[in-house]
Amino acid sequence: MVIDVRRAYFNAPARREVFVEIPPEDWEPGDEAKCARLRSSLYGTRDAARNWEEELRKFLESIGGKVGVASTCVYSFGNKDVKAAVHGDDLILSGQPEELEWIRKEFTKRFEIRVQVLSDGNGEIKILNRIIRKNFGGITIEADPRHVEAIIEQLGLAGAKGLSTPCEVEKERRRETPHLTSSTAENEEEDVSLDFEQARRYRGIAARLNYLAQDRPDLKFAALKASRNMSSPRDRDWGILKRVGRYLITRPRAICSFRWQDESSTKIWACSDSDWAGDKKTRKSTTGGCLWHGAHLLKVWAKTQKAISLSSAEAELYAAVHCASEALGVQSILKDLGKDAAVGFGMDASAALALISREGLGKARHVETQWLWIQKAVREGRLQVSKIHGELNPADLMTKPLCVDKIDEFMKKMSYTFV
Repeated sequence: MVIDVRRAYFNAPARREVFVEIPPEDWEPGDEAKCARLRSSLYGTRDAARNWEEELRKFLESIGGKVGVASTCVYSFGNKDVKAAVHGDDLILSGQPEELEWIRKEFTKRFEIRVQVLSDGNGEIKILNRIIRKNFGGITIEADPRHVEAIIEQLGLAGAKGLSTPCEVEKERRRETPHLTSSTAENEEEDVSLDFEQARRYRGIAARLNYLAQDRPDLKFAALKASRNMSSPRDRDWGILKRVGRYLITRPRAICSFRWQDESSTKIWACSDSDWAGDKKTRKSTTGGCLWHGAHLLKVWAKTQKAISLSSAEAELYAAVHCASEALGVQSILKDLGKDAAVGFGMDASAALALISREGLGKARHVETQWLWIQKAVREGRLQVSKIHGELNPADLMTKPLCVDKIDEFMKKMSYTFV
């Protein structure tokens, strides 16, 4: 069930003195040279969201809710088997129908709400514009298809020919420009900065692509590449977006399936990968990873590492630490929801695996000691780390351009289907 609280901030009292101009509809003779003091939180004031969060927390606790320790956005109800996640003025709840109906009635007493229920009789709802469907085999999630339509339209690609990959694969580049090295080809393309209006359009499309990529692992690396030069985009960056647009013409929709699984499927498993010095301009490496709970994909990520790694092993270490952090964070949130889960993760780099499995820096003495907490976590058994074959590592999809066959293979492993 999804509860949307209407005009949520107005339900939270102002917790500091805020004065505003008297609105024209409330102005009366004698109000000249006067202002109004807010009694309720007003949209646009800096503490309105915080005030609403406090008000909602008080309400949920008053009806038996217990706020999470790891995340204050999750609640459990000890007297009822109801779990809740809060996102602004939206609440996503799971539980038995009679318990959800009780929650709905309690909210109705206090707030003006709009409710969506995902049930056998209503097999489709929207959460943050994502399309959630329920069927006999489980639940599916699909990104808002309007993002794809908007990207294609804003790039002026309506009716254009589609492509099979979102990023140019190195072999493809060499085949098309055999007389140039890849670095020379890149320098040839990054010669002209976009004008002000084009740069503004670029940033808007790149931001939309970033949002879409949260639900499309096949777009994660392309979105990362498009975001690297947001402050000063060039012609070559515009070309990155246009290629993504052509790929979306070929594959406009991708649906992630969450098949029903029993309570015994409680393990959290993640995998990490890095592309050492993959950013040719800054020589920074790329971190990528995926995370599952049982057979359910919960999260993917692609990020540029802040430190410049001196070796591939160092880059893989940073990627593994990020992966372990994500996995332990999900473990803590599940604990807030009353679920226990062991954590394991895999990586394809033997040198980094050896560094994680021992104690201390060894010869890698330039590495900051803040990264070594992972050694203790492995030694204490909080993390189980294993080696996986590089060709079978789904995290590859988030760190480098791949051919269409590899994209299909890894998307299938993540329970995605293209439609």
